[in-house]
Amino acid sequence: MKFLVLLFIFIIMCMVGTILVFQYFGWTGLACVLVVLFLGVIFLKRLMSWLFIRLLMTPFRKKAAVLKNATVEVHRVAPADPPDRSDEIAEERAMLEEAGFDDEDLEEEEEEYSSEEYLRDLIAHDAAADWYEIDVTITPATPSEGREQTPFQYWEPAELMLVPFDYSGNRFDGDDSDDPEENAGLGIHSVQIWQESAFQEDEEGKYAGPQRILLHVGVPRGSNDMAFMYYFEKFGQVELPTINV
Repeated sequence: MKFLVLLFIFIIMCMVGTILVFQYFGWTGLACVLVVLFLGVIFLKRLMSWLFIRLLMTPFRKKAAVLKNATVEVHRVAPADPPDRSDEIAEERAMLEEAGFDDEDLEEEEEEYSSEEYLRDLIAHDAAADWYEIDVTITPATPSEGREQTPFQYWEPAELMLVPFDYSGNRFDGDDSDDPEENAGLGIHSVQIWQESAFQEDEEGKYAGPQRILLHVGVPRGSNDMAFMYYFEKFGQVELPTINV
């Protein structure tokens, strides 16, 4: 409400100012005012867009803060096979059938989820990546170790990304490239959690404090020096062995 009141006052002031300028400077002054107003609208539009995006990202920044300056202990890194995508597509089809889709609906969904083109894109994406299993313990920093206080005390291993160590972006920086070689990897395909002296499926999803996890991850071919990214926070370092193709 306060913002709307200020906006209304600003509009009134602009209208009054325009009338006064016209009275004292004529059409030349009015033209200058219109140019200034036009530039002001463009600036305001960009400012509002920036503020909206910043406001939208604020919860993710706070969520990411739990892993700011987190420490990483790598126990094992080993080359791995690419994921078997056929299981994912079968699960998707089963879910659609349980939801009551008829044959015609399933045929439409198949065009997106299980067509030869879709499978071919996935296979090309996986083939352009080097795949690894990474056994690692991630320990969130305490506030005294450089982490700000945050209402988010839990973190989600499945939301991690593996990025080049010198990467300066964040999770929301998209890559518009259609080349599988450029898009390969950086995402975590699967996560297992160390519980009861063995790795278990990630059923809870969210955890507090240190966690030992097993990651199946694909990265762009030839990547070696990597770091973890959790939304806006980059931390740790992982050295990947070179895979000779």
